[in-house]
Amino acid sequence: MSVITPYYKDLKTLHVNSLPNHAYFIPYESREKAVADNRGRSAFFRSLCGEWDFTFFDSITEFDGIDGPHDTEKITVPSNWQSALYLDRGYDVPNYTNVNYPYPVDPPHVPDENPCALYSRTFTMDDSALRLKDIILSFEGVDSCFYVWINGSFVGYSQVSHMTTEFDITKLVKEGENTISVLVIKWCDGSYLEDQDMWRMSGIFREVYLLFREHVRIDDIYIKPEVSEDLKTAELKATITSSASADGSWELVNMDGTAVAGGRLSDISCSIGDPKLWSDETPYLYKLIISCGAEFIAFDVGFRRLEIKDGVVLINGEKVKARGVNRHDSHHLLGHATPYDHMLRDLYIMKQHNVNTVRTSHYPNDPRFMQMCSRLGFYVVDECDIETHGMGVIKWNLLSDSDEWTESYLDRIRRLFERDKNNPCVIMWSLGNESGYGKNHVKMSEYLKSRDNSRFVHYEGANKDYTGGVQQTAVVDIESHMYPNPEWCAEYCANKTYRQPLYLCEYAHSMGNGPGGLKEYWDVIYANDNFFGACVWEFTDHSVAVPQDDGTLRFTYGGDFGDEPNDGNFCVDGLVYPDRRISSSLKELKQVYKPFKAELVEPENCLVRITSYRCFTDLSDCVFMWRIERNGKTVKSGMLAADIKPGQSKDFCFDYHPDDGFCYLTLTLVRAEDKDRWGKADDFVGFEQLCLKADKPSPMNIESKPAAALEQGNSYITVSANDKTYLFDAAYGALISIEADGRELLEAPMSLTVWRAPTDNDRNVKWEWKRHGFDKAEQKCYSMTAEANPDGSVTVRADISLGAKALVPFLRARVEYTVYGDGSLAVKTDCDISEKVNFLPRLGYELCLPKWFDKVRWFGRGPGDAYKDMKLNSVIGLFDASVSDLYEPYVMPQEHGARCDTRWVQVRHVGGYGLYVSAHGDNFSFNASHYSAEQLSEAKHDWELEYEGCTHLNIDYAQSGIGSNSCGPALDPKWRLDAKKYSFSFRLLPKTAADLCPWEELAK
Repeated sequence: MSVITPYYKDLKTLHVNSLPNHAYFIPYESREKAVADNRGRSAFFRSLCGEWDFTFFDSITEFDGIDGPHDTEKITVPSNWQSALYLDRGYDVPNYTNVNYPYPVDPPHVPDENPCALYSRTFTMDDSALRLKDIILSFEGVDSCFYVWINGSFVGYSQVSHMTTEFDITKLVKEGENTISVLVIKWCDGSYLEDQDMWRMSGIFREVYLLFREHVRIDDIYIKPEVSEDLKTAELKATITSSASADGSWELVNMDGTAVAGGRLSDISCSIGDPKLWSDETPYLYKLIISCGAEFIAFDVGFRRLEIKDGVVLINGEKVKARGVNRHDSHHLLGHATPYDHMLRDLYIMKQHNVNTVRTSHYPNDPRFMQMCSRLGFYVVDECDIETHGMGVIKWNLLSDSDEWTESYLDRIRRLFERDKNNPCVIMWSLGNESGYGKNHVKMSEYLKSRDNSRFVHYEGANKDYTGGVQQTAVVDIESHMYPNPEWCAEYCANKTYRQPLYLCEYAHSMGNGPGGLKEYWDVIYANDNFFGACVWEFTDHSVAVPQDDGTLRFTYGGDFGDEPNDGNFCVDGLVYPDRRISSSLKELKQVYKPFKAELVEPENCLVRITSYRCFTDLSDCVFMWRIERNGKTVKSGMLAADIKPGQSKDFCFDYHPDDGFCYLTLTLVRAEDKDRWGKADDFVGFEQLCLKADKPSPMNIESKPAAALEQGNSYITVSANDKTYLFDAAYGALISIEADGRELLEAPMSLTVWRAPTDNDRNVKWEWKRHGFDKAEQKCYSMTAEANPDGSVTVRADISLGAKALVPFLRARVEYTVYGDGSLAVKTDCDISEKVNFLPRLGYELCLPKWFDKVRWFGRGPGDAYKDMKLNSVIGLFDASVSDLYEPYVMPQEHGARCDTRWVQVRHVGGYGLYVSAHGDNFSFNASHYSAEQLSEAKHDWELEYEGCTHLNIDYAQSGIGSNSCGPALDPKWRLDAKKYSFSFRLLPKTAADLCPWEELAK
């Protein structure tokens, strides 16, 4: 028999004895402390976070009451009991699932074997607090539901994991030591509404605290700032919910502390002339300070005007763009617990990378997160704690259209709105995520619109594609979509029958290497006023980090703990690594979100037009550092004042007439001053590189004197020149040895390849590649011949194909290897690709070089990764790196480190000797790695990679682009290697770096 009332499986009981919903605030004992707003310093606040006694039960049926006796261990509050800190205790395992519920889909019923845990701790109370105050117990987040007792007496019950619940425990506490007990249950009926794409973790994962409130007090306040259409005046009105006899005063002060208005609590209203307006660029906040009895309460007040006119989102009259990301609560050690500094760090990283919008996917964040966003300047899409994705096995909108679930839906939107209603950062209320579309969404919207007509209502599930092509203008204000391609977006924007602005609540799935194709989206966004913007999925990789004895961490994903069902590494899909190291993905995004663009309008005069994408402020807080480079060396540089007004353009002449060679102008916008907390002077905001001239050196003949020497045997062909010897296996049609100046340079035959270790964004197309046998391809040689040429060179020709066992060859090629008298080797390849092949991952050659070839110098794109559709974060230049530096440590190993648009590369050892490679034609792509494509393909985690004792050098005609097809559109055809004929060539020269001029060699 259960020792608790089974509220957790009673759909009609969502909360027991909880206090009414209200806006988040903390009372303080002084005006100064209220304005400073550090809740830990309030005399009326006491944290209950820290170490609690903890007893885990495999099933709720094993719970025998709070009195025990129980075997207890210590657990940190806040955290999840499945987090990395407690993996060795055997409580439960982390479970990552995207869509599927981790239990039978039988709403509202949950499994009988339902794990739970009892938390308990003591706290002391003094007599004055008991006599003078009401004691309020606050939980900011508990997954999934919980029961509370004080000193053995039942307090109440609540659910909704990501929202605040409060209880009045005044009558249950006593002077001296008190005991709080909390039973947390893993699943409840509300879990059917919390099927978000995330690690499923349980426990008290947000802060718990006591508030000591006046008997006569303010219980709630609704602040309503309004700005006139001409933006010249503002009105402030506020409605207070309080004890009948509550009285006190209020004042509104500006950011320098000067009082603007004030009065008694009976009438909080005022008019302000020429108000300072709040925006992402100018997060100006007034303070509304309330004094009531012994309590002081301060609220941030931001005046901004939100409206939609002719399908265009306007903030303070300007056509703004949402440069956004989606953000989950995720900590690699604590689970869903996100400490204050951790949240702040996330926002600093976003600011540093030009992000201005956050969608709280897919639930409300910590209430302090909203304050941070208001203070730092972020637009927030505040999302309700609802997702029922797994209901698709029955009917996706079953719960959303059910009368039995209406109150559950309304309860969640009420709690979201009432808590966050006073935050100026919130520009959209979101009805949840991926829950079909039904009457309960309509009722949620009706509630919001009855309480707030100043913000927009969002729900992707109500877009026209789910509703028979009819926009739900009475329910939502934005046409929200996930993962359409840019062409679709352009068509929507051009269709005048659509009245709502377009917004992509998710796009550019940032899983592993990617996303590619960002520029194409933002070309459309900037070209169309009715395209509000987009939020990348998503900000961070979700992973449970497993600490190792040597102090390192191993990042994990779904299935690593035997968890079922699971969706593998689909949770590792962020712009930053789980520990917040910056990935190539975020660097790429920073560039597409940068606040300016530059165009070369008169190449002959080096006249450049720079356009500001800012809406409210000029660029004068920054400066442009510029440099002109010829063949990788700076020939001219300087600094420009960035005095460009918002939305305006300005022309700059750099008075340079490019010489022959590769000439580029790079403009880098850097901060001229420190930004409060998140930015420092000289931090770069973004850069743009413009090509002034790209002339390859005039062709030069390659000396073939003395002539190359040819030796032909039954099985091998040997060609020697200038102390370089090339050995070909005639039976297999392959170059198997390069002996240069007494050194062997090949650890394995040089091989033609089309395979790359699939990126996460190749996860769908890789099966097609494998169906053709790209990953198991074997080379077949039909013939190999050699002849001496009149100029003294020797050419070896091979007719080959690539194909896998039991399959028809997918590629046939004629390869010409020409050895010149200077010891260089030119490789020319003509390919025919099977008509059945959709497109190739790559096309080029792999060379396995000795391990001491660990230094790389190249002229091409860098310093970071660069692919055909993902090269915004790179410039053409001269770069040096070690092979190890080119490694990108994705949680799941995959293709990485390519540098496209390369003219030449040298791979060498520390003494300078190495292999020089140059393009015959335009340019090429290269990779240099300590791991082969095969090893990267087979490894499931980065820690499984083992150094093979060599350097793998790929010289590619090209690779296909990266895209975002892990959860987005298929790779754009223009980035695919989908031609049926290819011809390309490159040249190798083994030599000491100091003994050659790469630019002269490039001309040969």
